[in-house]
Amino acid sequence: MITFIREIIAAPVRVAAWANGFLRLFDPIRLAEWTWLLTGDPADGAGVVVLTARGKGVDAARQRCEAIFLRRPDERIAAAMAWVEVSQGNNPKGAAEWIRRSRAAGCQDGAALLQLELSLSEHTEGDDFPALVDRILSRNDLPGHLTRDALLGKARVLFAERRWEEARAIAERILVIEEHAVARWVRWVTAQAAGDGGQAQVDYAQMTAGMPPAVLWGFEALGWLYLGDAGRVEAVLNRRTDDGKPPLIMDRRLADYVRSRHGEVYGREDMN
Repeated sequence: MITFIREIIAAPVRVAAWANGFLRLFDPIRLAEWTWLLTGDPADGAGVVVLTARGKGVDAARQRCEAIFLRRPDERIAAAMAWVEVSQGNNPKGAAEWIRRSRAAGCQDGAALLQLELSLSEHTEGDDFPALVDRILSRNDLPGHLTRDALLGKARVLFAERRWEEARAIAERILVIEEHAVARWVRWVTAQAAGDGGQAQVDYAQMTAGMPPAVLWGFEALGWLYLGDAGRVEAVLNRRTDDGKPPLIMDRRLADYVRSRHGEVYGREDMN
């Protein structure tokens, strides 16, 4: 009942915030703050964090998030700040700290936090990526897009174990539902492993349509790395876009390879 009353009181502010998206009459951060103060809804608190980061920078967002999270510990608020740390602050360690704090505060292990953790675990050291993938796939209360991403992560785990047919089955399960460039990549890798050049060509063409060149080459290099063809990995890594960008380094496996061969990691994905 209290929540309902708060929403009724906050309704005019929400309407003003919606209208402000077109008219730009008010400070959007201030409108978001009013809504948060009236409702106490974690989603509104997360909105304040994101808008503060956009308007005032990461440091200001950190300070605001500390106060909001203290008032209402919730995984959506922690996830919002963690995404800001990654996307604007280029600070995966800071994002991981918000995941830790959320769990330490007893917050729900919800979709927003798990999506972030899945993304981070592909890029940062010390994370048990296979265990996280299995934990997500063991749940039936998560949105479909998160389950799909976890399945694609499972395909990478299967690649490392050279279980090509099981990985191909995952890709085909996804492609029955939707066209997805990374699922095409999984099937391209498995087609190469099976020596099926025709299928590999079809899937590569679909990958080309669904990915910018630097991303495409990053996945291609990673695929050849799983397949054990260092020569083709190097050939792909030597490509450059018209404006000089190298292939994106897609995950820890490829980053470790580049570091071992070249001494540094270039073109690292910024995870925006």
